[in-house]
Amino acid sequence: MMLRVAEITDGVHVAASRFVPGRGGRGEIHAVLEPVDISGGIAGQAQRVHSALKIFLESEVAKNSVPVIARAFLSDVTNQADDVAGIFGDFQGAFSMIGQPPLCSGAKIALLVIMVEGVTVRHACGNAVAVARGTYRDFWTVLPACHGADSKAATRLMLDGLASQLCGEGMDIPGNCLRTWFYVRDIDNRYKGMVEARNEFFAGCGLTAATHFIASTGIEGANRMPDAVVSLDAFATGGLQPGQVKYISAPTHLNPTTQYGVAFERATAVDYGDRRNVIVSGTASINNKGEIVATGDISAQCARMADNVEALLQSAGVCGSDLCHIVLYLRDGADGAEALRLVSERFPDVPCVAVNAAVCRPGWLVEMECMAAADANNPGYAAY
Repeated sequence: MMLRVAEITDGVHVAASRFVPGRGGRGEIHAVLEPVDISGGIAGQAQRVHSALKIFLESEVAKNSVPVIARAFLSDVTNQADDVAGIFGDFQGAFSMIGQPPLCSGAKIALLVIMVEGVTVRHACGNAVAVARGTYRDFWTVLPACHGADSKAATRLMLDGLASQLCGEGMDIPGNCLRTWFYVRDIDNRYKGMVEARNEFFAGCGLTAATHFIASTGIEGANRMPDAVVSLDAFATGGLQPGQVKYISAPTHLNPTTQYGVAFERATAVDYGDRRNVIVSGTASINNKGEIVATGDISAQCARMADNVEALLQSAGVCGSDLCHIVLYLRDGADGAEALRLVSERFPDVPCVAVNAAVCRPGWLVEMECMAAADANNPGYAAY
């Protein structure tokens, strides 16, 4: 069962989805917090978001829930990161800060938080956390960015770092990594290097079109360091059995990503004893030949993007009402209000954060990613 919450707390709009499994497993909450009171600059706004999150965590809705990952979308990450890091220094989970200006009116920060009920969190190497939930172990990490390297070299260094971190947790990228986010400064000119490094790295560790890739988003995004051109966040899970992870396609709507030279899965589903969790990669207005649909038309691109997401969800055996959260990326911030309106009509009441971030092809005006959870009965697997 999915419960929705929307309220104003301490000058902050809090929108949350709480998934409560019907078979008694642990709940999870996905929340988006955006300042309504935008006074006091970044410090004032971040402090109000921090306060609102604390109040929410103490509420009946979030009782016994532990934050495992937060992503702060910032309007000027280089100048704001120190303030935000200081204010959120007590955050229990992994904490990511990305230069992607939020499109909520006048806000300098928006926060996406995922919380899980009844887990224990252990801080691991760097800005990473290991989350113990019964049979399973989650690993959320924010990789340290690389000074001065070009996008190909930086991507390779960060994937090497991710492999090393996972090895330290008894995991590896092919068997355990479920999701990556690549944030590329000046993506129009640097995306190619990131893609080449990822393709080569995956081929080297046995990830091919004949095996599987990893759900991913590659998007414009700045790191707090001006000379760092790629940032990487990742999510992995240990304790999964063979067959528990399924890789999702929708060939009536989207072509295989390998047809245009990139190595990621359109979506991934993970079955547990009590549910199915679905991770949808960054998805844009594309057809099953790999062509951009409705060039230059934000409304039509939003419609096709939503059609593609719904096709992936249907292929995964879930639907739009099972969505936990949406992140919406807009090349042109002026399109934000229209895109938010259209997406909220297609996926009503789902927490959604919209940010100004160019998609990897200049012709794509908008892209969305999302996560979903739905009740399921899989007695061969332990509950979530």
